Amino acid sequence: MSEPYRPDTGGHAHGAIRDSFLAAVDAFEAWKAGLAEPEVAFGTDRVPVRISRVLEYMILCTDPLPTGAARQVAKVTGRRLRDDATYGEAAGALLPAVAIRAVRVRLLPATVAA
Repeated sequence: MSEPYRPDTGGHAHGAIRDSFLAAVDAFEAWKAGLAEPEVAFGTDRVPVRISRVLEYMILCTDPLPTGAARQVAKVTGRRLRDDATYGEAAGALLPAVAIRAVRVRLLPATVAA
């Protein structure tokens, strides 16, 4: 039996956490200009958390990312990921894009950003 995933050491994440990551990618893609950072249900407890927290949590995850998700991350970030990329690699590609968009939200009111 493998050890449970820990964000400080990485490894294999529970399916519910991987699902939260995929929901975060979808939420990023749907994030409209000027709106606050989206939240998704996280883990088995389904606690609402900001998408950046999900990405930070998964940065060391070594599980292979589904190919469709790798393509989706590439599409929304402009950074190509290998077809065999990990969740951690995808998190590393997406985190800067989330940070940039979050800064724009703080600097521009919704009426200006739209």
